[in-house]
Amino acid sequence: MSPLLSNLIFHNEFYLLLDFKDHSLLVFKSTENKVHRGHVTDTECRPDITAAFVKHWGTNATTLWPCVRLAGEDASQGKSKEDQKKQAMPYLHYLILARPDLYVARGLLISEESIMFLFAIGGRGIRRFAVDWSHTELYKSMYAFVYCLYDPGHFGDPSYVKMIPDLQTNLVAYTIRISTKTQVDGVEKEEHLDCPNFTPLHATNPFGTRTHILFIKSIFRY
Repeated sequence: MSPLLSNLIFHNEFYLLLDFKDHSLLVFKSTENKVHRGHVTDTECRPDITAAFVKHWGTNATTLWPCVRLAGEDASQGKSKEDQKKQAMPYLHYLILARPDLYVARGLLISEESIMFLFAIGGRGIRRFAVDWSHTELYKSMYAFVYCLYDPGHFGDPSYVKMIPDLQTNLVAYTIRISTKTQVDGVEKEEHLDCPNFTPLHATNPFGTRTHILFIKSIFRY
């Protein structure tokens, strides 16, 4: 399955569009001056680059944090490589706090020499590796990286089966699947119960004892 890849530069705003068959369009936008909404901590941090599905983008090039698939950063001129890495880390901290449905959140750090792939692993920390722009295998790394943005696979929590955003209230509602296994006459049977309308209320300690608290918004009120 080959993506249709387009790079468009328009008035200093960068769009990276990838179109996979049978998937919603994933759009990368320059968002360095934009504050995304709906974060469980109410952060106002502003990643330089944000990826989200086209249907999740609102007005003024903003989206909800639970809809963000990637948060990236352009390397600042004049800073050391270590400082540049530290510059990109906070966005992954906030991204994985906003995404209880992901075991691994992704980011990028882009410089003139290379592109650094960042992986925020819940309960573990941040892993990274850099690839020079001139490397002949870069396209393979980029393809695999972006493919997982479309479909996290085993990097996502399968108990979160659906997410519905509300761009008016800045809230999202998850459907969580509870699975149980029982044995009847020696035969194991697995049953599933889908529970809708769970909304994030609190999140903390993403790289330690990761904690997410959700509530049923049809019952409770702020």
